[in-house]
Amino acid sequence: MRLEAAARGETPLPPIVDEMFRHAHSLKGMSAAMELEGVKEVAHRAEELLDLFRRAGAAPDAAAVDALLLAVDGMQGMVDRAAAGENPPADPVLLARLSEAVALAAAPAPAGAATPA
Repeated sequence: MRLEAAARGETPLPPIVDEMFRHAHSLKGMSAAMELEGVKEVAHRAEELLDLFRRAGAAPDAAAVDALLLAVDGMQGMVDRAAAGENPPADPVLLARLSEAVALAAAPAPAGAATPA
């Protein structure tokens, strides 16, 4: 995945994070318009996490990449269920994982810690 490659420094990060942020934002808006609250919640948390990296210009750590990959898989499953006529709720474990990744990404770095490239 391009995000994983960017996190390893193999490809420029900002365009990938910007693109993912825009997709999460669009999915959040579309799901809200379709009253798919669960999809909207997951998209919002993913958008929030991506925005932290977008604003900081920092590479996501492995935990954040994992959380985002889980969010993509989770939202795909929810969209598939919605296409079958369901209105699936957000997975509370997924929401917690994304919230934890947001909290970790938003936490100030300890004094003297190196800033990620």
